[in-house]
Amino acid sequence: MSCANRIAVVVVWLAPCVVDRIRWSEPNVCKWEPSKNREFVIFVAIVGHHLPDVIMIFCFIRVFAAMRKRRLALRSAQATCTPSQSVTTSAQPDPGAKRVAKEWVDTISGNIPSSSNPSTGMTSAASEQHERLKRDQDRYNQERKAFVTLTYIIFSYLACWVPFHFVFDISAIDPARVPEVIYTITFWLTYFNSTVNPFLYAYSNKDFQNAFKRVIKGQF
Repeated sequence: MSCANRIAVVVVWLAPCVVDRIRWSEPNVCKWEPSKNREFVIFVAIVGHHLPDVIMIFCFIRVFAAMRKRRLALRSAQATCTPSQSVTTSAQPDPGAKRVAKEWVDTISGNIPSSSNPSTGMTSAASEQHERLKRDQDRYNQERKAFVTLTYIIFSYLACWVPFHFVFDISAIDPARVPEVIYTITFWLTYFNSTVNPFLYAYSNKDFQNAFKRVIKGQF
């Protein structure tokens, strides 16, 4: 971590920590009571909770739509490419087959004919198209793996954090409606998200799996 990053972390965390200790600190009380700080709760609920949730869901939907569009385009390109390749590779010999064979023999013997074979250009074009489709398929596979990882991370975050977001809002408006056990469970569920994240990364991506194994084995 660079010096600038360290300074940024200190600035981001120090200000709220100091303000919290000065304004809302109560000796021997470890729980922060939302109902006593409603203006702060409104700000946190909008900026820190629901707005990020909406943005993440919106971006995920856009990424999902883009991935689906690319998949359909790739399938369409493959379907278009396959018949032309079949025509090129499976065409039956025609009356000019003897002439083509003669030109091939002349080429082997060093007598290159002056006229070019049109099928060579067709084969070259089909080969280039096949290579391009293969590159597109490989790129799509890599992007799909990243999308799967993103799906795991986003849905685990929403499952662990959204319940607390709503409980947090309700407890600020009417604390009596939220049982203590519900608040405690949803509160600790947010920490559970940080616990499962490393396993989700490791499960969904080979690179993360290898890095995770090295960390577990102490091979830094």
